[in-house]
Amino acid sequence: MILHIRDDHDVAAYIFKHLSGRPSITEAIDDGKWKCLGKFDTIIAEETLPGWVLRVTSLRVKGKHWDIGLYTASTRIGIKLLNKIPWNEWTPDASCSDPKLCKLLKLDFDMEQKHGTSKSK
Repeated sequence: MILHIRDDHDVAAYIFKHLSGRPSITEAIDDGKWKCLGKFDTIIAEETLPGWVLRVTSLRVKGKHWDIGLYTASTRIGIKLLNKIPWNEWTPDASCSDPKLCKLLKLDFDMEQKHGTSKSK
């Protein structure tokens, strides 16, 4: 199966259509409460699976969000809820729907790596 991702809306649409059993997430996507954080060379540390990360903000719980990876490989496509965004694998380009947010999150990650602290995803 080949997946053609043209933009951040394609990422959100695929996740919306194929993520089952998580109505809070799909409702938030349907309501437009998402931002694509861009392309990543690898989104799952144990495997070399490139893809995109979508941050979905809860409609019901203030301050709650989910980071969802959409990975692609030559023979498979999958969706994974991420515990941590692999910013060291981020490909900075136009695929981020909110460049200021992406740069801020990447800077936060870099500071965590430099100082050995962890205050956010």
